[in-house]
Amino acid sequence: MKGEIECGETIAIDITPSSHPQDGIYAFWWEGIFMVKRLHFMSGMVRVIPESQYYMAWQIDESEYDKLTLIGRVTASQNIRRH
Repeated sequence: MKGEIECGETIAIDITPSSHPQDGIYAFWWEGIFMVKRLHFMSGMVRVIPESQYYMAWQIDESEYDKLTLIGRVTASQNIRRH
């Protein structure tokens, strides 16, 4: 998410359940891998859109929804100095 969320930043995640999620940046598990990426919800699929130009967008089809666990929508990010 470089450019949108920088490495080492702390993120706030809204975990309020939603039956109709809106497009945005989400924290989620995909096949056992934790990810924070922009998701675009479409009829019958979810498009995963990386911020990095080095990665291609990909989609999760409706038949694969059982492999996707949405944690929540990222609502804020902030660089916090640790001591």
